[in-house]
Amino acid sequence: MNTAVPGPPQRSADLVLRPSMLRYLQAYRATTAMLVVIAVVLFLRGGGVGTLFALLLAAGGSGLMSLYFRRASVVVTPTELVATGLLRRRRTPRGSVTTAVSATMPRSHPRSPTFPHLFVLDGDGRRVARLSGTHWLEDDHRRLLRALGLTPQVLRGVSTGKELARTHPRAVSLLERRPLLKTLLIAVPGVAVAVALVLTSTD
Repeated sequence: MNTAVPGPPQRSADLVLRPSMLRYLQAYRATTAMLVVIAVVLFLRGGGVGTLFALLLAAGGSGLMSLYFRRASVVVTPTELVATGLLRRRRTPRGSVTTAVSATMPRSHPRSPTFPHLFVLDGDGRRVARLSGTHWLEDDHRRLLRALGLTPQVLRGVSTGKELARTHPRAVSLLERRPLLKTLLIAVPGVAVAVALVLTSTD
């Protein structure tokens, strides 16, 4: 009996999809390597505070990733589509799922590697499920489309979140529509950690 996917009983599911950790590690191998290097530098050069930051970085990153891959799923039943992420589960009646959009998007910034993304929308254009190419396989995209009986709208070329929002504003998050805000949210904590280490090392 498969108990890995929470939510609807497995016997009622037409399709159960899970993200691929191998795909994720391949997509973010440079980022993962950078975080490992940062943790090692903090441990070797940061003293007690650096060691604490290194341990928090390692434990927090691995813990969140492990939790996500244990929890995340997209389940199609005869009556609904259930998309489960890290923090929430969204249940949508099958009859409300009307549109699928396939878009090739950069991983983080316009010049970064691109990956295929599948957005599943309801009749009001709200995103009810998203299979990001950084951790979902293209075969999962095809299987979900077959299970839902949808033919996707395929966007030509490479689309950023801001560009996708012009035609499907409710498909992407605020951070994807505002890349500068996303950059600040990532950069500011990093700068704060660096400043804290410098101040600590000069005491």
